[in-house]
Amino acid sequence: MEKARNANENRAIIASKKWSSAHRTWAILHLAVVALIFLTSSEGRPAANADTHEFPANVTRALDLEIDFNPGLDSYSLQRMAAAVLSRTTGVTFEEARNQAKRKSKKELQSIIKLEFPIEFVEVPVRVLEKLGDVTIKENSFHKNPELAAIRFNKDGIEMVRSFIHPLNEKSAIEKALEAAQMSFPRRSGEFTARLTSSRSVYVINKNADSLFSIKLSLPQAMGLFKDKSYLSRHAQFHLMMSELIEKHNQLHPDSVLDFQVESGFTAFKKGNQFEEAQLVRKLDGFA
Repeated sequence: MEKARNANENRAIIASKKWSSAHRTWAILHLAVVALIFLTSSEGRPAANADTHEFPANVTRALDLEIDFNPGLDSYSLQRMAAAVLSRTTGVTFEEARNQAKRKSKKELQSIIKLEFPIEFVEVPVRVLEKLGDVTIKENSFHKNPELAAIRFNKDGIEMVRSFIHPLNEKSAIEKALEAAQMSFPRRSGEFTARLTSSRSVYVINKNADSLFSIKLSLPQAMGLFKDKSYLSRHAQFHLMMSELIEKHNQLHPDSVLDFQVESGFTAFKKGNQFEEAQLVRKLDGFA
């Protein structure tokens, strides 16, 4: 029995090391991007350009570096990401864009991925979603979170959820649930401009509010080091809980150097074991 337990422990250690190596590579890269955004901002708080709605220069530089140097982005990944951006900036279908991307060099693909694009979303009344399944809406209790208006708001007195759709996601869980119930809420775009990262997170400018934030979206077939990027309610709950715990720790220990990217809040939808997804909004001034 002792030998069996030791064997199991050894296998667990080996598996942990394999995962840790890949995770550490991505974590270091992601933290470097966020740190660069903070360090290259004159005030530590990046803001959208109110005149052009283009991304601030410091954010652009950081995101460019992530696309250029992420070792997990192979040619197949770059082609799919570029095709997603092309299909939203040129109006061609994803398949047409994919064919175009196949003829591009690595540098050309990276340049396309760095383009800003209009991100799509669906707006659905909360009461409609509640008829289909379970809806969760939570926000960070330690902060004012104006950026959350991007994902939950009131329209003519009706509580709404705006569900953003990652350009690499063919159909979101909410769209599938609505389709299964023979309901339809069309996709929209134009109010928000986005940029891809090499993960499921997307950086977004709210044109109407001149604000900039990051949003983590569900992406079952992702690009990069990790292929399964489904983002579920329990993931969002955990990330928000950790963010609040760190906030509480810092309040109790003013001299603490512990810092973290602040999670503003999230919305989540789940219908049994059929459909589930969450979207988490992050402040980009978390290190300020």
